[in-house]
Amino acid sequence: MPERKIWEKFQNVTFKILQEMFFLFPEENEDINLTPKIFDVKISIKSETKMILRFLISERLAQVMAENFLGETISSEAEIKEVLKEFVNMVGGNFISLIDPNSKGSLGLPQVFKIEAKKINEISSLKKFNIEGEIFGFAIEGE
Repeated sequence: MPERKIWEKFQNVTFKILQEMFFLFPEENEDINLTPKIFDVKISIKSETKMILRFLISERLAQVMAENFLGETISSEAEIKEVLKEFVNMVGGNFISLIDPNSKGSLGLPQVFKIEAKKINEISSLKKFNIEGEIFGFAIEGE
């Protein structure tokens, strides 16, 4: 499958899950609030090719995602991380079903870290979006 088609499917799946499960709507806009630390969320896919789906999400946006998903106020970082893991599992599962219809691929375990926000400039393939004034970025990387 051509790389452009893979990116298109990845973005479509990501946006659909954000909209339907988290009630969030990404916008292309350069006015993004960049806090000192952001969540770096990853899941690996082993299929015909091995890849890592990577998401960079501001702390505030991650909290909004968790609250929208669970329907309650969240103050625990552990709960936020669990929701982020669930998010990447949903994206990964839906994405792999599109690129590997014969179901020969598999998902790895989701990982969540905090990194310095300035590191986003080191990720050349990162697509950045604005969600409620906060950074939401994603990339596909080789494993």
